[in-house]
Amino acid sequence: MDTHRYEMRLDQKILTRIDRWRSAQPSLPSRADAVRHLMDKGLSLEEREVVQLSSGEKVILGLLIGLCRESNNGDDADFIEEAITEGHFWALPVKFRGLFGVKPDDQADVEEVGDILEVWDQIVWGYSKLSSDEKNRVLAETNRSAEELRFPGFDGNREHAHLNIAKFMINRLGRFESISGSNLNSHTPTLAGYKVMVREYKRIRSKWLGEPLAASHIVSILNSGKV
Repeated sequence: MDTHRYEMRLDQKILTRIDRWRSAQPSLPSRADAVRHLMDKGLSLEEREVVQLSSGEKVILGLLIGLCRESNNGDDADFIEEAITEGHFWALPVKFRGLFGVKPDDQADVEEVGDILEVWDQIVWGYSKLSSDEKNRVLAETNRSAEELRFPGFDGNREHAHLNIAKFMINRLGRFESISGSNLNSHTPTLAGYKVMVREYKRIRSKWLGEPLAASHIVSILNSGKV
């Protein structure tokens, strides 16, 4: 097999975990063999959806199968029971793709969406507190109509993860009331502009005592996002 030399540095905590794992193996592999095996195992899990069930989980599923039959979902119950008893665990994510086929949200994306929605929530709420003259100033200086002073959303094609997180935060968690009801699909990329707006908002917030955003603040934030 064609191999390539590759060196890496690991901290003591990782090395201890590797040594603990290899000492539990009957063949007592070397550190290098252990690292190769663990890397291959990790990459294999990343490449395919694997369902593994402990004995306790099988018992719980057995009880749930009984409840499933009582609720007139006998076909699903029979399928799950046969897959478990005959070891066809691979069939579960095929049959129930909605449960197994979705990767968890990236925490960095969640925090980023939260920051963006906070900015727009404060813009919309702050604008609602302005006088008529101040509102007109905001519209004139940002070149927007009153209808355009709303959260545009995220692009459903290229910013799909951010869009889904925003929908869940607004529609399911009930957060950011000022922008609830918005059409969250912008149909055009918006993320780059939002990132600049977040930076400008945080700069303003560092000197702002929590009152509604002033007209000058709203203008500054909205215009910063025109990238």
